[in-house]
Amino acid sequence: ALMMVLSPAVAGIVAAWAYRGFAWTPWWLLICWLLCYCVQFSAARWFKSHGAHRWMLQPLVYCIVLCAVGLPFVVLHPGILAWAPPFAVLAAISFRASWVRKERSLWSNAAAVSASCLMPMLTFCYGVDTPDIPYLSIPGISLFLTFFMVQFGSVLFVKTMIRERGRRSYIVASWIWHAVMLAWWTFVGNGYLIALAAAHTGRRPADDCTSAYGQAVGRRHHRIRDEHGLADTQHLRIALMAFGDTPEFLKATPDA
Repeated sequence: ALMMVLSPAVAGIVAAWAYRGFAWTPWWLLICWLLCYCVQFSAARWFKSHGAHRWMLQPLVYCIVLCAVGLPFVVLHPGILAWAPPFAVLAAISFRASWVRKERSLWSNAAAVSASCLMPMLTFCYGVDTPDIPYLSIPGISLFLTFFMVQFGSVLFVKTMIRERGRRSYIVASWIWHAVMLAWWTFVGNGYLIALAAAHTGRRPADDCTSAYGQAVGRRHHRIRDEHGLADTQHLRIALMAFGDTPEFLKATPDA
């Protein structure tokens, strides 16, 4: 989960580094984002417990640390607050899901994935510029779409193996999602993305319904761990592509 949270933001930093060189600001923002995740994760447990005191201390401590690290960033870059409303809405959706104990639902997962995938728009922008208000850019939007396709596809795939194992609707949705991802990136013509989409599509989300390993819980969990490891490695690979042969979709002007 931590890799899925951080890898989009890191990708934005790496892409900006390839464009304009090293900058400290996006790394500072990455640390703030990591602390935001810590607050969200711990607060979600508090909401799930409906305010139990035993879960109150950890989010409070993380909030204090986040304020210590994040408030100076806001003072120096107040324009970041323009992006607060969408993140606040996504956080509210996450906390509501925890309160009603639906944190594993598709709508809750979609909110979490959306939040992490928005981050490369900000880290890329602060990596190439010092804007009054962070603006949209072609690389930022491209990274958002790329990571959202990959990460939400992983959400659907994992559900076909655990909570929704055997449900045809999820299996069909997972196949369609991965097929669209492969077709889109084939149309774009980027070799990296085609290989990534092919690897994800090749995970065969439907075979969990009929194969013998689905009857053995230990073996099934072992495969799930392997799939998460594969997905995390692929997410990181996207971030590192900009160091070498930068994909064509990242070579567009950042000022668009």
